[in-house]
Amino acid sequence: MIKQNNETRFSVDGQSPPCRLSNQSCSFIYQLPDVVLQRKRNQKMPYAETFHGIILFADVSGFTEMCQKYSSDVQRGVNQLANALNGYMAPIVEAILKEKGDVYKFAGDAVLGLWPFENNSIEHQREQAKRVISCALYMKKSFCNYMTPIGTILNIKSAIALGSYSIIFLRGTTPACSKILDEYEIKMQSSIRNVNFPSQTTKIADSTNYISKTGLNQGTIEHCKTNLINYYVCYGSAVVSVRNAEHQCKSQDVIVDMATWLLLDSDSEYIHEKFTAEHTHEDDELLSRSSNHQHEIIGQGLSNTLTATISKRLTPPNKNREILSIRKIISHYIRLHGRRNDILSEKNSPDNLSIMSADSIELNSSNEIFKKPTTLHQYNPIKDLINKQNTLKTSILEIGNTHVKDLLSVLPATIKKQGRIIRRNDLTEEQSIKLRPSAFLNVEQYDTFDLSTFIIKPIRNQESLEQLSELRLINICFINIILTDYKIKQLPFKLQTVVDCCAEQISITNGLLIKVFMFDKGLSLLCAFGMPGCKHSDDAERALKFGFLITQRLEKFNFVARVSAGVSTGQTFCGVLGHPLRCEYTVIGRKVNMAARLMVNYPGIVSCDDETYHKAHLEERYFELLPTVPLKGLTVSTSMRRYKGQDDDQNNMSVFVFPMINREDEWNTILEYLEQVIKHCCTTIYCIFLTGSTGVGRSRLLAHVNEELMYDTQNIRRVSYNASFEHVQLFGYTLKQLFKKLLYTELYESDALLKVLKSLLPNHEKYLYLLRPYFDKLNVDIDKLNNKLKRKILEEILHELIMNATNPTYEIFNYQSQPTIFIIDDAQYIDRESWQYLHLLGSAPTSLVIVAMRDPTLNDDELHTSMITLRDSITTKHIQLIGLDNRYLSTLACQAMFVQRIPKDLEILITRKSDKGHPQNVVQLLSDLLSNQIIRIETITNDDNLNDGYIEGIQKYLWKRVAQHDPSTGNVKIIFEYVEPQLCRICDPDRNKFWTYTTVIENIDAHVKIDKLRDFEKRIAKISSLFTKNISKRYCI
Repeated sequence: MIKQNNETRFSVDGQSPPCRLSNQSCSFIYQLPDVVLQRKRNQKMPYAETFHGIILFADVSGFTEMCQKYSSDVQRGVNQLANALNGYMAPIVEAILKEKGDVYKFAGDAVLGLWPFENNSIEHQREQAKRVISCALYMKKSFCNYMTPIGTILNIKSAIALGSYSIIFLRGTTPACSKILDEYEIKMQSSIRNVNFPSQTTKIADSTNYISKTGLNQGTIEHCKTNLINYYVCYGSAVVSVRNAEHQCKSQDVIVDMATWLLLDSDSEYIHEKFTAEHTHEDDELLSRSSNHQHEIIGQGLSNTLTATISKRLTPPNKNREILSIRKIISHYIRLHGRRNDILSEKNSPDNLSIMSADSIELNSSNEIFKKPTTLHQYNPIKDLINKQNTLKTSILEIGNTHVKDLLSVLPATIKKQGRIIRRNDLTEEQSIKLRPSAFLNVEQYDTFDLSTFIIKPIRNQESLEQLSELRLINICFINIILTDYKIKQLPFKLQTVVDCCAEQISITNGLLIKVFMFDKGLSLLCAFGMPGCKHSDDAERALKFGFLITQRLEKFNFVARVSAGVSTGQTFCGVLGHPLRCEYTVIGRKVNMAARLMVNYPGIVSCDDETYHKAHLEERYFELLPTVPLKGLTVSTSMRRYKGQDDDQNNMSVFVFPMINREDEWNTILEYLEQVIKHCCTTIYCIFLTGSTGVGRSRLLAHVNEELMYDTQNIRRVSYNASFEHVQLFGYTLKQLFKKLLYTELYESDALLKVLKSLLPNHEKYLYLLRPYFDKLNVDIDKLNNKLKRKILEEILHELIMNATNPTYEIFNYQSQPTIFIIDDAQYIDRESWQYLHLLGSAPTSLVIVAMRDPTLNDDELHTSMITLRDSITTKHIQLIGLDNRYLSTLACQAMFVQRIPKDLEILITRKSDKGHPQNVVQLLSDLLSNQIIRIETITNDDNLNDGYIEGIQKYLWKRVAQHDPSTGNVKIIFEYVEPQLCRICDPDRNKFWTYTTVIENIDAHVKIDKLRDFEKRIAKISSLFTKNISKRYCI
């Protein structure tokens, strides 16, 4: 809508003035269904609103293939992909709106429409049934065999079912924020209860009074409001029925359940066929799902009765085999082919454009686009359709275009007829109000803040939705929860419990819960990592750990039968899908489908694809290979893995098999202080602080320190710990793990532990209660101290504990004191409390702390002031790690592939793609090249000319450790194995093809920086990228 004079007001049929696009709340309206706009806002979440009506589920096939083609075509951009997606989806949405339906939600490449019954009259219900069927037949006629500009053919299938359904509203925030907001809303509502129309000034004054009375910080409330995201879920008998009907759908089908069909006064109007199908009873299906995690179900027979009983054996893991009774329900369906008159007239007139009845969608010259939507035109969902000037605009498909003529000449007849000249008018305001009156009439009753809470944060305050469309490397985590029952009375509270856990866990990992579904896969949560504003270099690791931790948490609830998680990584379309009057932000692509397939095909575990495994950079022992199973709609050539989680009780870090390259200077610096600890004279330095970017080799250097200390266990003790982000908010968690390994607390009972601590702390026995947060088995009385005195005494206690525990001359009850080195990796995930006292671990002459962490970035909320203080302290030795020198990269490649030589072209490629010598990038690049069969490893023969085009690695680094089992003694010994006479060779001798096939290392840091820019800065960066590869903020401005 073009903004008019502020004094201008519109009235339609005496109704209230419509909402203007300039109003911020309007953008929320277009992204939400009517059932959310008109919800009962006076009820506290969670709650359900129940309706009776008809549901239409329309599923599109071909979107994934189209997204894949656009993402791999360098000649096409994301805007063309967005136009292609919405050029198909927008008319579908408009068809539903024209038939007075409510577009409830976009589920990837599908859309769910609702037609609620407003009264119980059979005439009204019959009219609604006719509208739904008319809409489905129109989509079958118009949107099947749809040719996209990139050559993908799209099809649509529809399922229709009648019944009751409930819209469940859930609050998606952490329990702490939820409590604050609940109290705040109650107080605010009670203070303005006697005011019919409270002004904004009154609301602000009441808010200030409440904050001053409760002592809450305004920033705390604003933080909770900003992070509040509400969700809505649809479930009921109608959802189950339409799900069962959809299972019977093939491409281009329209399947109607018998309840809807019986509403029609005559079925002779349609060409149709009746058929029956067998479904598992809902309760039995839940029982079978929950009883068997991964084992095959073996059938034993089937009866011909309407409700058949099948005896099947299920074998739950680690349980005895049991027999469950599963009932089968026979359902009747109608497969619609079209209206009889329309199909007959089509034979006589092949150019007939519509099969809609007179009482359904009205076709006129003012909306030609809807008359024939399946054409190769740009249908922009972001551009304002509401144009009072009613200016004519032309499709990009012109008959004079020779390229289009050539395309039409080779298309099949069913597709060729769609390529005709199209000109359309923008919708006028009256037409827009007629399409979706709820978005324009009585909008002053809508609460802007309440509506905004149903929109995820990255797009809540966007100036332009058009800027959101992008192909982005993200990590998808699909969570599937099978509940023990789905009775609607208790269902809202069960779902709220699940969402609470998910919101709390995902706030730690800094991901996004995008959508909550309840359809053909039970309760499903779509989570994404690496979205705008939430990009991290370790998003793959975060997605895996989130899936594992949320699975463990949810399985503890007695109403949860089974939890499964699928994680995938790859380029995905992120943007707005739909129609200008009804759209949603969503993610679509092959990797989204893959995560969903993994979740379903590998139940009860956390599974991931090969790309996630490589990008997570976690140790191989945390994974196990999964058997290959066919994934519906996907061709998979890589392996799938199960993520088993990480063990906090690991005593040692990983031992790398290869020697360390080009880190002699850093190692010599560390060795100097290690020798001082052994000599009991390390008094000037408490901590060695290693920092560097992701993939530079911090963990490799720490592992080298750990390996060297392994061979001197008589003189020194090593305590190793890998911090993890899932524990960053747990009070004192890091100190607890370090003390557990230092004092072997798991070996002691409560009384024995108390004796050890009293021996270590003879001067502070009465203050032992201060150590209770760090020792679970410590059972002592509690005294009260103020925070300042408590901090001082706790520092004295920890200093005395370290002094005595690492002093070999100090005698302790049932404990051997020894000089100790604390080795901590991924220190950016240490909790705030542990950071305050970490330096005390190295305060003794016989102790030293070595920590490693990635370089601080703008979004590192977990890096605290105490960490910065420790890093910059005079008692800390700070070592900044940089990438390897280029002359060592060829040796690193030889080491990684265990060969003697590599091609010169490969060395050039490695140097270019290593991002200033990052070893991790080199290893990842080589893995990609090998898996794609661009390079191969061969044995050197006498015929090979090694002096022509090959680089030799430095021999002193080309060996590895091998663990060998001695059967005679039963021991494992380490032997050293040197590289075999092998080389790496490029598969295709054509050098041009080699440079064409090579993959590109994803620059995640660049994504992080771009996400931090404001909207206008992002536009400048995108425009500048068309002219130059290197973009600086100063240059752009």
